[in-house]
Amino acid sequence: MHDPKAVSKVPDDAGEMLTRDNRCEWVSEGAWFWRRWYCCLGEARAARGLSSGDYRDLLEQQESEPVAVLAMPRRTYWMFRGDYYRDEDGLDVAEVRALLLDRMRRRQRQIENAMARLEAEEAVIGPGRAPIPEEVRLAVWRRDGGRCVRCGGQRNLEFDHVIPVSLGGS
Repeated sequence: MHDPKAVSKVPDDAGEMLTRDNRCEWVSEGAWFWRRWYCCLGEARAARGLSSGDYRDLLEQQESEPVAVLAMPRRTYWMFRGDYYRDEDGLDVAEVRALLLDRMRRRQRQIENAMARLEAEEAVIGPGRAPIPEEVRLAVWRRDGGRCVRCGGQRNLEFDHVIPVSLGGS
């Protein structure tokens, strides 16, 4: 299910009450009709095994609310939406759910904000524009007599806009 070595203290966990810890794994013992499922963390193992039906129910339940899967002295391991979290503060189900959903919402907002900033930058910079071809520049030069069509000046002439489209101009 999960890599037993996968422990991640992800940046959004810093200073928070729950730490993601995916070292937990489920092991089964017994024949198919007597099979029991146990949550294990290294040598530690849940005291009570689950039947296959209870294990399936747990997998379904953890999609909507955290489930305590392993209790140790001063530490509880929770399973929520396929990940495991270590609690050392004695939190209850409602508190764990609130903290994890808040963390997920903040992460989603952070992603949405980053995407919006990226889209805004790309809109200003534009997708890029190919330079004006040499033959077009020569034709414009001849057509306008080498002068600005607005003021008639001959210095600092541009073939593109004052702020080039390629640099975000209109």
